[in-house]
Amino acid sequence: MRARGDYYRTPDWVIDHAIEILSQRFGASPFVLDAGCGDGAILARFESAGFEGAGFELDHDLCVAARKQRAGDIVKGCFLRDPFPVPPSAVCVMNPPFSLAREFVERSIALGMPTLALLRLSFLASKKRVSFWREHAAHVYVLPRRPSFTGNGLTDSCDYAWFLFGACVERRWEML
Repeated sequence: MRARGDYYRTPDWVIDHAIEILSQRFGASPFVLDAGCGDGAILARFESAGFEGAGFELDHDLCVAARKQRAGDIVKGCFLRDPFPVPPSAVCVMNPPFSLAREFVERSIALGMPTLALLRLSFLASKKRVSFWREHAAHVYVLPRRPSFTGNGLTDSCDYAWFLFGACVERRWEML
């Protein structure tokens, strides 16, 4: 059974990998925008590592939960359609709903932000995404183990990775 709104909380150890990636790639702490911040787990973890940030969340209850964590500025709204002033140094970090992952990544790229998205490795494969991959290169950082998004330690049968998109990435592979 799928979670309401495709919401699956990102485990801390997975977020720690994202912090390491951004720290290595961008040096000084960039401003972090979480495109669908849920309860604010990603932003709260980034804040504890010294980053500033903000988040978008469509679900009212999750928006309230994120604000309680003091996870940056939380905007109740839809990242895919609502305007947001993007700071010049912003990097979008997200664990988007998988059913809308492509749309979230494309929106972030269109806003001019480097984008670090937690996605299933199967995001690499699909006839429907061939044109996407031809247009957008990514560095792929495969997680060393499967994360549990349920909080009970159980995992699904998917492998996951952080995908880094944006101007800082050059194509290193080809789609068939």
